[in-house]
Amino acid sequence: MQPPAAASNLRFAVVTEETPPTELVADKYQLTRLLGRGGMGSVWEGVHASLGTRVAVKFIEAEHASSNEARQRFVNEAHAAARLNSKHVVQVYDHGVGSDGCPYIVMEFLDGEPLDARLDRERVLPPEQVI
Repeated sequence: MQPPAAASNLRFAVVTEETPPTELVADKYQLTRLLGRGGMGSVWEGVHASLGTRVAVKFIEAEHASSNEARQRFVNEAHAAARLNSKHVVQVYDHGVGSDGCPYIVMEFLDGEPLDARLDRERVLPPEQVI
């Protein structure tokens, strides 16, 4: 399923702005806020348009989207994570490639705080919370 033509520049909006685009991703995921950005991509909180469930949507950065190797690694990440069944790994619900050729991964949304923020606040975590 291809995203609507209006979303053809979605990767650029997602990567360069912190305001979520208004277009739906893959005709069903509405982005609501930027969760984080790393070296290879960005992750956004989203909502499934018809189910109302919260999801996390990961995009590859525009500068890497033109690299076949980076795109393949991104797709491999989706496939590998989807095969795992562990409480330590988020569940992958969907993945695809936008009409602009930019891949995305839709994952389980976990609400919480970043580990570095927690460590800054508490310094040392009890073993039962770490394991």
